[in-house]
Amino acid sequence: AKNVALALNSVSHRQGFNAMFTAGARRIRLLCTSNYKLHTQSLAMMVNALVKRRMLDASLVKDISITAQRIDPESYSPQSVAIILNAFSKVARHDSELFLYMSEVAMRLDKRMWDAQACALLLNSYARSGERDANLFTHFEDIIVQQPLNSFTAQNVA
Repeated sequence: AKNVALALNSVSHRQGFNAMFTAGARRIRLLCTSNYKLHTQSLAMMVNALVKRRMLDASLVKDISITAQRIDPESYSPQSVAIILNAFSKVARHDSELFLYMSEVAMRLDKRMWDAQACALLLNSYARSGERDANLFTHFEDIIVQQPLNSFTAQNVA
């Protein structure tokens, strides 16, 4: 899974390589529908590459969403939650159930694990998707206030 993610991300912005992405999408579907235990970072990277390439169809969105929700919440890091949600927020028909699940995962993670970039990416993902979770937003108020001011870049604030 990690190798698929790395290969797809390495060429996600290049012309050509459509056959590689088609094969990669088939492999991802196979990984999602089997009992293979995906690492959250690999899943995040695969989704991100497919979204960059606009090769994430509705059935693959559903397969990946179901897979993400089967992963033990303790396996997630702030970065993997933020990257998965960022990618899914760019999909026209995202899965609201995934956003709800990831909200629960995000709030279970130790507040000290979150950095300014992961916070910004997560909250931007909810804003872009149109999903609203008052509990999550309230939870992150404390996390953001506790971040050092110099950890926020102009991009994080935007």
